[in-house]
Amino acid sequence: MIKFDLPENPKKTGIATDFDGTISKIRQNQAEAIIDEQAKELLLKLSNCYRTVSIISGRPVKQLAQTVDIKGVFYIGNHGAEYLHNSHYQLLQEAIDVEPVIAKIYSEQKNKYSEFDFDYKKYSLAIHYRRHKHPEEAEKKIKELLEKYLTPQLKIQKGRMVYDIGPKNINKGLAINRLVNKYELEYFLYVGDDRTDIDAFKQMKNLEAKGIRTIKIALLSKEAPKGLVENSDIQIESLAQLNSLFRELLKQC
Repeated sequence: MIKFDLPENPKKTGIATDFDGTISKIRQNQAEAIIDEQAKELLLKLSNCYRTVSIISGRPVKQLAQTVDIKGVFYIGNHGAEYLHNSHYQLLQEAIDVEPVIAKIYSEQKNKYSEFDFDYKKYSLAIHYRRHKHPEEAEKKIKELLEKYLTPQLKIQKGRMVYDIGPKNINKGLAINRLVNKYELEYFLYVGDDRTDIDAFKQMKNLEAKGIRTIKIALLSKEAPKGLVENSDIQIESLAQLNSLFRELLKQC
């Protein structure tokens, strides 16, 4: 049993989770990723009770919404660049500004490396190397090719067998801050498994200084990045444990 302080008022509470590696198993081919059916059912119930339930992912937001397909959920894509809720779409200016250089990287590099999988997301680009036989060699090669395109507006981030280049001033932590302000939340819980989720955990620490109760949950794996455990409050090891946590939250409804 996972023990944590349950929120007293669901209508002042936000719940959010990453997608890949949390409510969906990591796939070599991202197109094959599907949401866990139990998680989907539980998140739907939570969305009918809590002030906001959000999925925050590096995926393009419309692809994310189609894959998850839970009515009423707030979808946030491209690590916080895109927002979609009840058909209302918002794109941040920082993402628009880097779109031309992201397109340039993709067009110039996509056919040069058959051992990598290029995931063009318009406002960011992910290069996956899960198929590569020598990960360290792959990391060096990807870093070198991306660093040639770096500008003050861009940043490179390493994830679970992937490198991502996108807007420097956009991250999951700032996305959470927007949700907290939008809905005037007093309690926020987030579940993540990768390096970009550390941004979320760190921002939540800042929210605590403002009197907002936060619960930072790390779903661990063999590929968990350094800093994930250190910046979280609770560590879990499976999707089954995550679903148990969702059931605990439903007890407040």
